[in-house]
Amino acid sequence: WHRARASVVHFGRLAAASPGDALDAALTDLVIDDGSPERGHREVLFDADYAVAGAAVADHPEYGAVLVVELAGAYDDDGPSISRRDREARETPGPPPLAARER
Repeated sequence: WHRARASVVHFGRLAAASPGDALDAALTDLVIDDGSPERGHREVLFDADYAVAGAAVADHPEYGAVLVVELAGAYDDDGPSISRRDREARETPGPPPLAARER
């Protein structure tokens, strides 16, 4: 990920006829951003600084599901250049260590 980076997260039940429908519903919730006076999710999703995105959905023990959308100004595939430390971190359960976010 290069240049600008951001994440938006949606917690809640994602029951739908298909995974695609569930993803559409969650993204619609993030765009509408009801209940948030700042409309931060909407602001991030429509920010012209972000040109690429990746999304993942997982079960969540308390909220049913979680959708995470990662956005960036650019992306380069790291292919064979992944360092041993990075490979080991990716094989370790749990979230990666927090790093300072730039924008």
